[in-house]
Amino acid sequence: MSLVSYRHPVYTTMTLIKRSLFVIFILAEDVVSIQMCADKWKGWGNSCYLFVTSAGANYDPPPSNWNMSRAYCLNKGADLVSLTTNGEFEFVYSNTNNLAYWIGLRYKKTKLRKDAHWAWSNGDKLNFTEWNKGEPNNLETEHCVEILKGLKFWNNKGCDKNQALAWICEKPRDAKTSLKTVKKIPSTAPSKPTTTTKRKNSKPSIITSTKGNLE
Repeated sequence: MSLVSYRHPVYTTMTLIKRSLFVIFILAEDVVSIQMCADKWKGWGNSCYLFVTSAGANYDPPPSNWNMSRAYCLNKGADLVSLTTNGEFEFVYSNTNNLAYWIGLRYKKTKLRKDAHWAWSNGDKLNFTEWNKGEPNNLETEHCVEILKGLKFWNNKGCDKNQALAWICEKPRDAKTSLKTVKKIPSTAPSKPTTTTKRKNSKPSIITSTKGNLE
């Protein structure tokens, strides 16, 4: 009688060997960055924003000019808001509650008039503006900027005027790190079957390994 080798109908020996060489246990550590905004601050993008009003229930600063408003923000580790995209401005405007707010844009006057320019107080590049029609004007005296009350536009205004304006502080989100560990997961790769023989004209039989998962 001749002996005939019987092959597993689904997995080839080579496939099973390759699978058995893969990692049986998975151990992973993921660093998860959780970025938070402090209480009363509102988050958008990579920043947190504080909308301050002189008449607000949670804040009691006096009616403020531009410089006093900025000093208030700097004291909180922030600066007056810089608006660099339309999306950011849409978010900010949606939280202005029909009030006029100081923002961080200021006109830098120089000895040479041609070198004078508008700049954000925090150093951000000026690549977005939303001036009201006819603005900016009166550049000899109006060097600071407000979001107009009830209008989605900007207006330049005298910086030193003590007016009952609100203002917006902005600072980067605080990044806090936590670790998440994924527990060991047993491999689900099938065990390699053993090979047996069969006699001619007899039914094939398969003996498979009964090894448990490796620990």
